[in-house]
Amino acid sequence: MEIKNGDILELKDGTKVKITLEEIKQEIKELIPNKVYKLKYTNQFCHFFEYNQHLNESDIDKYDFIYVGKINVQAGERYIFFTKHSHISAYLMFSTKNLKFVVKEVL
Repeated sequence: MEIKNGDILELKDGTKVKITLEEIKQEIKELIPNKVYKLKYTNQFCHFFEYNQHLNESDIDKYDFIYVGKINVQAGERYIFFTKHSHISAYLMFSTKNLKFVVKEVL
């Protein structure tokens, strides 16, 4: 049975209920190297380095990024991500303060 938002179902006891579908946000608590993630621009974004074409901060959510790992720089630890598409290759660096910039893990 396929259920859609707004469908009305009747339970065994005769009660009618209206279905409301809501996305359950996946909270990321730990990053795993080589896993793919959707990211968003936040003030934790530190730096990026791109090849071929410029990546705008506002376009970060359009791509999937592979988590490479953590590095230590003069300012402290940073998370490093990589993406490669037909027109762009880029490395991004984020603060390790929290993971609010990670939207979800891509399966």
